[in-house]
Amino acid sequence: MKIITTSITAFVLSTSPALGDSFMLLDTSGTVRPVQLTTLGSGVIEFIDSEDGFTTIPYDECIAFLRPTPHPLKINQPTVVLHDGQTFPGTIVVGPDEDRLRWQHEWIGQLDIPIDEIDRIILGASDTGTTSEMDSDMDVVRLRNGDVVEGFILELAPVLRIETGSEGGTRTLEIRHDRIVEIDLFGRNTPPSDPMVWTNDGTIVHFPDIGITPDGHLEFGDHVHAVESSPDDQSGPHLQMIHTISFGGSSIHPIGSLIIESIEGPETRSIVRPPHVTDPSAPFGLSPVELHGPVSVRYLLPDGSFRFRSTARMPDHATKWGDCGMNILVDGEQVHRCIFNSGQSEHSIDIGLSGGVLEITLDEGANGPVQDHIRFEYGMLLPTRPSTPRTFDESLEDPQ
Repeated sequence: MKIITTSITAFVLSTSPALGDSFMLLDTSGTVRPVQLTTLGSGVIEFIDSEDGFTTIPYDECIAFLRPTPHPLKINQPTVVLHDGQTFPGTIVVGPDEDRLRWQHEWIGQLDIPIDEIDRIILGASDTGTTSEMDSDMDVVRLRNGDVVEGFILELAPVLRIETGSEGGTRTLEIRHDRIVEIDLFGRNTPPSDPMVWTNDGTIVHFPDIGITPDGHLEFGDHVHAVESSPDDQSGPHLQMIHTISFGGSSIHPIGSLIIESIEGPETRSIVRPPHVTDPSAPFGLSPVELHGPVSVRYLLPDGSFRFRSTARMPDHATKWGDCGMNILVDGEQVHRCIFNSGQSEHSIDIGLSGGVLEITLDEGANGPVQDHIRFEYGMLLPTRPSTPRTFDESLEDPQ
């Protein structure tokens, strides 16, 4: 029996917010549920679930802890972004090695980052209000006045030195940091590593070991690029300042991050709207995705076998006239169909799939193409793998 456990848990959840911090737990089954995170132990996680009470699961059963109401993050200070997605707001510090960037982060301390691991450095806003997006096999420096300089960066600090080529040969330019909007270094992105932590100040960081202090702060071991070892009593931000904690986010494929092969609509539509990713800053791209039909969107599937998990919902404002059918196909074969209207505005999707192309179509319903608007929440492809049964705190069970 779990009557006592549930009653105690309901009381704790409603009266003791200091005991844990509220997150949405995304586990390897694709289930998303509200919990209060209490402990990150040695390979195990403890949280309070309103149904199961104090619950313990191993790290490999948890994908991530997400905020119930996430907000897009805006960073208002210089930021360095690595090829693996780690992001550090802070400031440049003059270091001893021109092949590395010395960077000061508020709560991690000084970092010594090899230049070949850096994707870009954002130093300011453009005076023209825009920046140039371009593919290049060289390093690119975007200036505040809108000019773009391409070449090979020799040194980042105290001033940027870049070697550029022209018909007359090569020359080296020196550019002050206050003239620069962004430095985009040539290189390939690499997969992220877990565990990964997103904080409200815009930091995205991987630590091999993380935990929670008794007073609710993040504790962590030394970062691989830290200049000095962290003192034993050093703690990071409070859980209230943490946006997301990922233990397996690198293994999932959010729908919004899949490559779109094609988008098609009826001839009566002069403009066919592409899928709308509502929160581009969402951790590992797990943003809500909205489709406006009638439309057919084809996504390229990654290699492997997956389960497509999502909650598909017709927004409230669309239910008055909205009436449409949704079909999901893999390589042209239908694997799922459901109907949305005022009487049925939400469906849970949980289907296995593997193949080359995932196609999602919204068809006209009885009212025609009026307000055919569907929103996918927590839409993702989960790799197919077995799960380990959860364990519970036996001290909270009724004695037999």
